[in-house]
Amino acid sequence: MSTIKIKIIELMKKIENQNSENKDLENEMIENLAKDCVEYISSIINMENAINLAKTRLEGNEYRKLITNFDKRRTDTHNVVISDVKVLNKVSVLYELPLIFNGDVNSRIEVAKFAKQYIDELFNERRM
Repeated sequence: MSTIKIKIIELMKKIENQNSENKDLENEMIENLAKDCVEYISSIINMENAINLAKTRLEGNEYRKLITNFDKRRTDTHNVVISDVKVLNKVSVLYELPLIFNGDVNSRIEVAKFAKQYIDELFNERRM
């Protein structure tokens, strides 16, 4: 089993065993991390695809406007993942567990790599 997934499972078990009054919220935050990572990776794919298609179909301002909109969406979803990681790291500390993300939470590149790694882990370890 992969590293991030193991940490997530450990955190989920700890939350269940502690009977925290915030249990539902904490579980929702864990669920949101996976969803938000998927949304972020999807926004990158959609943007890259749009750029490739728009290069041959749009010009000037139309092209810039399209790319700007896709870039804003990508940035917004990235910011959500960064926020998720920061919050879940704080929850991990509260439960005296290893951090979900060990990198620099202020590094957009490191958080982006984390999101991709987590989604890859979930995909590669899916049940068929």
